[in-house]
Amino acid sequence: MEQFQKSTTFIHALEIQMCPMTVVLANRPQGLLPSNTEKNLKEEANTITLQSGRPLEQEQPKNTDAESSKGAKESNKDEQKSQRITNARRQRIHRLNG
Repeated sequence: MEQFQKSTTFIHALEIQMCPMTVVLANRPQGLLPSNTEKNLKEEANTITLQSGRPLEQEQPKNTDAESSKGAKESNKDEQKSQRITNARRQRIHRLNG
């Protein structure tokens, strides 16, 4: 019986989280794509072909130590933020089930 109550509480918590999304989807006109579609950047890609028919391979720009360090810091910040959000959700569910 206790497991049933925990499951019911968990399902209720999921319903509360999904409610705003269902409202947005219900108000969206049927058959229309979202307006924030992304342009296909591959359409603009150009290659250079040598006389031999072999395509010229471009060298990838190399990141400096400062740029790669900055990228690692930003990635770490994103990971920490994601972890905090996940932990907060787990605590909410635990409180609901507790």
